[in-house]
Amino acid sequence: MSTAVIMAGGVGTRFWPASRRSLPKQFLPFGDEDKSLLRITADRIAPVVGEENVICIGSEQHRELLNQHVPSATVFFEPVGRNTAPPVLLAALQVDPSDVLVVLCADHYIADEDRFREVVQLGIEHAEKNDDLITMGITPNSPHTGYGYIRVAEGSSGDVMPVSEFVEKPDLETAVRYLDQGGYYWNSGMFIWRAEVILAAFEKYMPELYELMLPLKGKGAESQLMSKVFERISPESIDYGILEKADNVVTVPSGDIGWSDVGSWDAWAKLLPADESGNVLRGDAHVLDCSNSIVSSDSLYIAAVGVSDLAIIESAGALVVVPRSRVEEIKKVVDHLKDSERDDIL
Repeated sequence: MSTAVIMAGGVGTRFWPASRRSLPKQFLPFGDEDKSLLRITADRIAPVVGEENVICIGSEQHRELLNQHVPSATVFFEPVGRNTAPPVLLAALQVDPSDVLVVLCADHYIADEDRFREVVQLGIEHAEKNDDLITMGITPNSPHTGYGYIRVAEGSSGDVMPVSEFVEKPDLETAVRYLDQGGYYWNSGMFIWRAEVILAAFEKYMPELYELMLPLKGKGAESQLMSKVFERISPESIDYGILEKADNVVTVPSGDIGWSDVGSWDAWAKLLPADESGNVLRGDAHVLDCSNSIVSSDSLYIAAVGVSDLAIIESAGALVVVPRSRVEEIKKVVDHLKDSERDDIL
């Protein structure tokens, strides 16, 4: 049995003002079909595991949205967000120990879905026979500085390779060296393992969290018990808590699957068609003598004249204008709004 686990608890702060607390990025429409990123993720993995074998874990605040976007999934609602380790552990406690879990993020884009499913199937077959923790390594096509990297053991080759190191987001010079040197992959945040293998890792490397969440075994849908448990646990990352410490981590390289974490407006724009001057327009927007700019509007008419390399984003009463090269800094605006207690536009 294989089960997909979709983590859908993120808030998408770098995608503000379209992404809000009440409607995070994973629920926003994407592409020509107007499906949300979450729905696209569920549809992408369903041919591998079956749509009845999908678990989705998200916020209690988004109960209605989760049920609407993934109606066939088994949905667990976190009373409060606690990063990635608790939802992974929660899912592992709900299935048979021998089941293979395919852990996915709700807000990623993948162009070549057939190749993606082939890679997942390779990972499942390896997980069925080996006590390894598998991370999908994205084959890099540029010296990207916004992703963490995975380094495989020297001299490794093949469909599955041992991981020797997880590397933090590098500067540009280091990222260029990684590409030239080879043996480095982007850390996608997608994983494959048998439930019993990840449970053993939690017991070894994160024993306090394991003991606190053990009462949820087979009872993840009981909201009252969930609330009591989640009140006692701290935010923990699965990467830092387990993967960077374990000695049985391997990677299945993706090849060229056209992956993006859609982590910013710039990343979003690169996935959509641009006009002859490199502008990406959405909504009621018009540009004149502009180049390489993003103009997105939900409710206003926006006209831009004579600008280059800008992102102009309007949504639900908020407007942000930022150089396209600095769109990741929108998160600083969100931090300012939190400090100012501007809940009306968060």
